[in-house]
Amino acid sequence: MKQLLLKIGPVLVVFFAVMPAASGATLEDAISAFNAKEYKKAHGLFQSIVKAGSVKHTGNVIGGATYYIGKLYLEGWGVDKDYKKSFKWFSLSAAEKNAKAQYGLALMYANGKGVSRDDKEAVKWFRKASDQGYVKAHFALALMYANGEGVPKDDKEAVKWYRKAADQGYVKAQYGLALMYANGKGVSRDDKEAVKWFRKAADQG
Repeated sequence: MKQLLLKIGPVLVVFFAVMPAASGATLEDAISAFNAKEYKKAHGLFQSIVKAGSVKHTGNVIGGATYYIGKLYLEGWGVDKDYKKSFKWFSLSAAEKNAKAQYGLALMYANGKGVSRDDKEAVKWFRKASDQGYVKAHFALALMYANGEGVPKDDKEAVKWYRKAADQGYVKAQYGLALMYANGKGVSRDDKEAVKWFRKAADQG
């Protein structure tokens, strides 16, 4: 798939309502270990949260833990890199409506990592993440429409999704929208609008 790399971006600490697992671990503890690059420890803590299950935790907590396990297998941090296992854990997390996992699952379908490439499934999961306001998913949908991957090629739809992400300050989308104006794709050619969006992207470095 053009331009879409198997990256989920920098991981930030996300605070969920957490409850202690049987081992005493919380999602916050596990994420702290992850961010400290204590990946083996983090993996064990995330696994203990998952094993405690819904009796101890909300869907948000389970979704968060399964997302991070998927991320560890995707990158090979603290565990052997394994795209199939990453796909499995992202799928579990995506089912709990975790937007990052939905986006990660979409990328795996788009790139054929851990699963056969399926652009239609990629679009489906990008859309689910987008419905939750995940800006990278807006941009991904723009690319899918611009390239005609998983959906019919549609420059107007591409502009719509570029704009949605650009309005949220996503620099790649601002640049993409500027190109659409500069080339008159999906929108009337407008060099002033192109310059405006190029400038917004440039202002972010």
